[in-house]
Amino acid sequence: MKNDITNGEIIRKWLDGELSHEEMEALKSSDAYDDYKKIIDATDNLNAPDYDIEKEYFKIQNLKSTKRSSVRQLKQWMYGAAAVLLVTLGYFYFVNATTTYKTGFGEQLAISLPDNSHVRLNANSTLELKKRTWEEDRTIELTGEAFFEVEKGTPFIVKTNEGTVEVLGTKFNVSVQPDFFEVKCSEGKVKATKFGQDGEILTQGMGFRTTNGAVQKWSFNNGQPSWIQGESSFVDSPLTQVLIAFQNQYNVTFVTKDIDKNQHFSGSFTHDDINTALKTLFDAMEISYTFEEEQKIVLFKSE
Repeated sequence: MKNDITNGEIIRKWLDGELSHEEMEALKSSDAYDDYKKIIDATDNLNAPDYDIEKEYFKIQNLKSTKRSSVRQLKQWMYGAAAVLLVTLGYFYFVNATTTYKTGFGEQLAISLPDNSHVRLNANSTLELKKRTWEEDRTIELTGEAFFEVEKGTPFIVKTNEGTVEVLGTKFNVSVQPDFFEVKCSEGKVKATKFGQDGEILTQGMGFRTTNGAVQKWSFNNGQPSWIQGESSFVDSPLTQVLIAFQNQYNVTFVTKDIDKNQHFSGSFTHDDINTALKTLFDAMEISYTFEEEQKIVLFKSE
């Protein structure tokens, strides 16, 4: 008995009060008795807390109900906030919505504005405006070239990356490219302002141009710009801008070798026939050309 006194069965019987007198005496004489006695005495002093099942059940139910109510209130607040946000965003989108007009290579587009002003957009150009606030703010953003016929009213402003044009009622043409800003007034009076420079007042028949910071002014007789009739005309214009105008009409690229692109050109080219346009343009400047690919033209000095 002594060798097996600490097996699981003896301990179980001790805990359950089932040990016989002989078994208890044998356990008491074992080396492990004192340790087991301390453990069993400690477990006897452990008391489980009183637990009212029904009361605790109702606590849990009330807690769940409170959480559901909080969740519902939070959801209602979130829905309300989302609705306000959507209405606010919708209002600003409605008011600030931008209308965009764009032309491709060789295209023109006639545009009627909300105040019955008219715009003719040249090839490969973009025009943007806000129709909803047009009566209070007649502002247009332009990339490329356009001819304007403006009805009298609030100030009419054309913004470009190179400068601005301000008018009340007139007819004028604006052409803009990187480092190039040109305004020609066909009727009335306009104020052309190149960024970083003082504004220039133009009246009927006056032209104003800045190229890489250099300013040019000249007079012309045309009413509408010739490009509206299918022909691009130039007065002492840098060859760089003439080539851009050609590319916009015919969707080609130029490769220049020993050509001075800063030389100036006066003349015109047609929009209807590329071969005629090339001959008219480059023969006068003693520049030769050849097609390297269908849409790529190589320019070089004539021998």
